[in-house]
Amino acid sequence: MLKMFFIVFTFFINSLFATYLSDAKKALTNGKINKAIKLYKSSAREGSDEANFELGKIYYLKEYNNRDLSIAYNYFKKASDYGHVKARYNLAVILGQSKFKKHSYKDSYELFYSLAKQDYANAQYKVGIYLLYGIGVEKDYTMARAWLERAYFENKYAIASCGIASIYANGLGVIQNLGRARKFSENHITKYSLCKKVFYDFKLHKQKYNEDKGFKYGYYK
Repeated sequence: MLKMFFIVFTFFINSLFATYLSDAKKALTNGKINKAIKLYKSSAREGSDEANFELGKIYYLKEYNNRDLSIAYNYFKKASDYGHVKARYNLAVILGQSKFKKHSYKDSYELFYSLAKQDYANAQYKVGIYLLYGIGVEKDYTMARAWLERAYFENKYAIASCGIASIYANGLGVIQNLGRARKFSENHITKYSLCKKVFYDFKLHKQKYNEDKGFKYGYYK
């Protein structure tokens, strides 16, 4: 009997969460931000990780005109404590912003790293970039390349190719290979600023290189 009560109660709570979230999303879509916030807060008080995450977004994204990094961080933290992966990623992003009062590249890197180990592609890219430039951690070109390659080849995270291109263009922990740098950057120069920077800083658009047939993912580890 008690077991049945908990099953019914859990079903009721989940249904309530779904209703709050659905109504809040509609309100947000219709530009009724205050109503959306009220509904999300009602759901958040009941322990909804998704409601806390959505509240974090409202206070983080500029489009809602409520931007407050501290409030956004607190809501993302609550959602993260419930196990919300995207919320944890956003915590790392906020911690990496110098204008945030609790700013810490070290803490940002550690959060990204914890997610990267869980095969979260966005975080794998961030870890690669942090290691490449020594952000919150000592530079490690070998590990930077490993994480960027994992994000790009295993998880199809396109922007990671720009980091790989930068490594080969600058010869960071590898023999400089401009042909390889061109291969990894040229298809993304219109979308990603890092690819564009590598492509034009090294004048890869003015010179011709033989097709790079030597690269095999994982071979140079």
